[in-house]
Amino acid sequence: MTTMAKRRILVIGSKNHNRANCIDWLQPFPNIEEYDSIIINLQSLTQEVYDKTHKTIRGMKESITTVFNTDREIFCIMNKLICPSPAPRTPEGFVKLIRLDYGPPTNYDWLPTKIQISNKKEGTSIHVRDHRFDRYFECVDKWNLEIDIFLSLLLDLIPIAENKSKKIIGGTLKHSEIVKMGKIHLLPPPTRCDICQVIEILLDLLHGEQRKMAPPWRKDIEVPRVKEIQQKIQQEKHKQIQIFTAIQEEISELQRQMLQWDSHRDLLTSTGDYLESIVQKALSDVGIKTKKTEKGFPADLISNKVAIEITGIKGCVGVGSEKVNQTGRFKQNYHKGEKIILIANTHMDLSPQKREGKIDFSPEVKKYFEALGVCCLTSKTLFELWKDVVTGKKDSKGIVKKILTKNGELMPSEFE
Repeated sequence: MTTMAKRRILVIGSKNHNRANCIDWLQPFPNIEEYDSIIINLQSLTQEVYDKTHKTIRGMKESITTVFNTDREIFCIMNKLICPSPAPRTPEGFVKLIRLDYGPPTNYDWLPTKIQISNKKEGTSIHVRDHRFDRYFECVDKWNLEIDIFLSLLLDLIPIAENKSKKIIGGTLKHSEIVKMGKIHLLPPPTRCDICQVIEILLDLLHGEQRKMAPPWRKDIEVPRVKEIQQKIQQEKHKQIQIFTAIQEEISELQRQMLQWDSHRDLLTSTGDYLESIVQKALSDVGIKTKKTEKGFPADLISNKVAIEITGIKGCVGVGSEKVNQTGRFKQNYHKGEKIILIANTHMDLSPQKREGKIDFSPEVKKYFEALGVCCLTSKTLFELWKDVVTGKKDSKGIVKKILTKNGELMPSEFE
């Protein structure tokens, strides 16, 4: 049996109760069956929120019934009956069939039985029948809801409080003729304090604590230094928020930088437009600035010094490669003295280690590029050269000079 000190309580629809786990209606719900007691604040369930959550509320029924059937308590601060907002009108000529036993969803669908909530004119006559709730009803001096239960052979509605007409304004649902089973307490909303205060009263009741309820006017009593200390608290909070904001901005900037550096790994994994963008960034860091060309042009990146074609393939670059043909077409039709370069992410499905020793450009392609005055290199080679430049191991000027003067395949060993 769970001890009072270790009692687990779930509050749905109200926050900032440090003796319970609190969630609002739009949060993902935990496993309700894991809790010893549940407090449900239907006052916070507005029409707008209910329209978004009525399926979730109906889905609570099974878990609430399990809690109810295993000798645990549920407390509900009631609200008027709410149904989903009307659906858009159906098209003319379409008839929607409704079963005779159909009842529209309501904000009380989580209960194990149907109840009737009647919205009445306000009344002030209150007779508390269950004195366990005396402290709660100290916060209630008006009511406008009456409760009744639909015909049920299994459940009874026992009055907690009645009005002068003997109508139930607060009641307990329990199993008929069974003593040791759970209870669902339906309670009117408070009128002399806020919801948070009556939830604290219910938490006192569950934890076996008794604390005097502070009257609403207590906070207006003037005492020395309280306002001064409150101002200091607010100032300190403001400072902490500023510090936190600055830290968050610094973290965001560091994360942006991390993603920027991390993207260079895609020199060995990507193809298409994304590979073009990563190659352009890496070349810029090495010292070769370029611009992207329009789609269909036989070079992907260009400047007054270089014309670069880029590809990503699963094997090596052979004589049948379209990129080889595009390189030749650029030389014949568009060349204005730029250094023509082909950068290929070859064997792109393999890890860098498994690419070692494999042919990246066929012998025929290498000879063709040597004769054409084209430099070809893998994106893996570019990645290694980029790392050496950004870490200061190699001078970018020497690398740029080598790329601009090389005919044929450029190998990393040429920089050792």
